[in-house]
Amino acid sequence: MYFHYLLFWLRKDLSGPEVKEFENFFEGLKKLPYQKNLRYGKPAASSPRSVLDSTFTYNASMEFDSLEELEAYGKLPEHLALVQKYKPFFERMLVYDTVYN
Repeated sequence: MYFHYLLFWLRKDLSGPEVKEFENFFEGLKKLPYQKNLRYGKPAASSPRSVLDSTFTYNASMEFDSLEELEAYGKLPEHLALVQKYKPFFERMLVYDTVYN
């Protein structure tokens, strides 16, 4: 099982409706093949501590059955079109891919 985890820092000058519009990025990704269990959200209101990073605006996670499916997903024309459409909304993005034993 492969786990794909994304963090986004949206531009600070976006309006409230634009921030809400960004959620359509995730809703579009949910419709694509290969990925399973796509979930997205904002930082929780956890108590501050030295190991906690809540500076991001949105995060998303999804699962894949194989590395081949994860990589095929990243090359889908629909995936690339969604990234192109919503890339102007964020100033920073990080991706973490993990394989589970």
